[in-house]
Amino acid sequence: MPRRSPGPGAEGDVDDPVQVVGGGAARRPDGDAVGDHGDVAGQTGGVVGYSKGAARDRAARQITVDVVQPGAVATAMNPSTGEFADAQHAANAMGRHGRPEEIAAGIVFLTGPGASFVTGAVLDIDGGYLA
Repeated sequence: MPRRSPGPGAEGDVDDPVQVVGGGAARRPDGDAVGDHGDVAGQTGGVVGYSKGAARDRAARQITVDVVQPGAVATAMNPSTGEFADAQHAANAMGRHGRPEEIAAGIVFLTGPGASFVTGAVLDIDGGYLA
């Protein structure tokens, strides 16, 4: 069974590519979001739809394509005590921000040998926001 590559510049078998697809909300230079929730939902739907087609197209070569959808994660730009923290906490079942290592754990799983039969999946790591 082929191993998955940890990605460009990392140690590992780079002959077994891993496809990573990402998306995000557009922002103006002043930091205000451009558009509305419909724009973000459209971007997310596009990424998910593209990844499912890409998963099917690449599966015969044992290349997997999956999507990780994180919820509110504590970062310097989105601190767990920031201006929007209370609303973000109220919006998810766990009532808190996620930690970067929690998102990383999901990515490690998807890129590891235990997920070699997982493709076209959407992994929501959002504290129950979509539950």
